[in-house]
Amino acid sequence: MMRFAIFLGLLALLLAGTSFAGQAEVRDIAKQNNCIPKKIEILRQSIGLQSDVTYKVECNIPKATDQREGSPTSITVQCQMSLCQIVR
Repeated sequence: MMRFAIFLGLLALLLAGTSFAGQAEVRDIAKQNNCIPKKIEILRQSIGLQSDVTYKVECNIPKATDQREGSPTSITVQCQMSLCQIVR
């Protein structure tokens, strides 16, 4: 009975994996899309076999640029396993 409980515990840990991509990958995606990251925070995270993490990246916009009122200063990046892409 004890072996079965240990097996179930290890199986739960195995299936509850998270995305392998971290803030370094998110920072690279942001830089590729002309966004110098100022702050990175997790918006949503799911666990399991199809785990993914959605990040919100606040961009550091230089003050010398003429920025229109209401233009976006953040982007959203979604990572699944070790692959990240920008969400429009």
